[in-house]
Amino acid sequence: MTGDDYAGAVGAHAGRLPSDSIGGASAGCPAGAGRRVRTKVCGVVDVAGVCAVEAAGADFMGVILSPGFRRSVPPARARELYREYSGKRVGVFVDADPLAAARTASRLGLDVVQLHGAESPRTAARIRAAGSWRVWKTVHVRPDESLARLSSRVERYRGAADGVLADAWSAGAPGGTGRRFAWSGVGEAVRAAAGGAWFVVAGGLAAENVAMAIEALAPDVVDASSGVEAASGTKDPARTAAFVAAAASGAPEPGPRRVGAGGARAGRAVAAGGPPEPGPRRDSGRRRANGDRGREAARR
Repeated sequence: MTGDDYAGAVGAHAGRLPSDSIGGASAGCPAGAGRRVRTKVCGVVDVAGVCAVEAAGADFMGVILSPGFRRSVPPARARELYREYSGKRVGVFVDADPLAAARTASRLGLDVVQLHGAESPRTAARIRAAGSWRVWKTVHVRPDESLARLSSRVERYRGAADGVLADAWSAGAPGGTGRRFAWSGVGEAVRAAAGGAWFVVAGGLAAENVAMAIEALAPDVVDASSGVEAASGTKDPARTAAFVAAAASGAPEPGPRRVGAGGARAGRAVAAGGPPEPGPRRDSGRRRANGDRGREAARR
């Protein structure tokens, strides 16, 4: 099936939830503070978790849409969760059928499709071509892997993914383990190999270490799951707020920043503010709904 075939099949799907309807938090959650830093909280499973993420002011909220994992959420339930959140919607898929993933992304109005399994560059490109969402591809950093080998794996996704997410490798689960990978050199290696794609860092992040991760890796987005939980799947409001605040305080001051090996301020310059916020890569012909009108559209 070609990219055009994919786009046609997905676009023809009935019951599509417009991605532009994400603006405006529902009355169910208090509005969060202004979003200064690019932060993502993943593995949200219930409305209480959404409210914790919303109140903290995280930029992205991730829901695990593939079945069989501790924090998996059925798409119908995920729709309800996304309605309560005013930031960017991320759907996480693990080795899902590409057409099924694209259809789910369309139904839920995702801003980002995160591929967290062993998806090939061809699969990532096909899903990317099927809609206006961005695709982030996870690359698991193995403890015994050279930086040259890591760079080679990242390079394969140039042009196929809009972002590369570095997470710790685990034999037992693709993510959400709370494990960290060795940070040294990874930021430079991934950025050089990714060719301008966003750099997202996950793996054992929490309020206590996120500022160090920003200093060492210079990511565009920091991503936490277990590090903001009171128990598996239960997002703790205080820990979530502390993570977002610590990421904000740990971010470099406005202006060009230069990051070298181990986080030293030397090497590649990054423009103030970083890359633009994810949104449709091209005009999808939809206008952003807001307030009651947007929420009503989402219920159709």
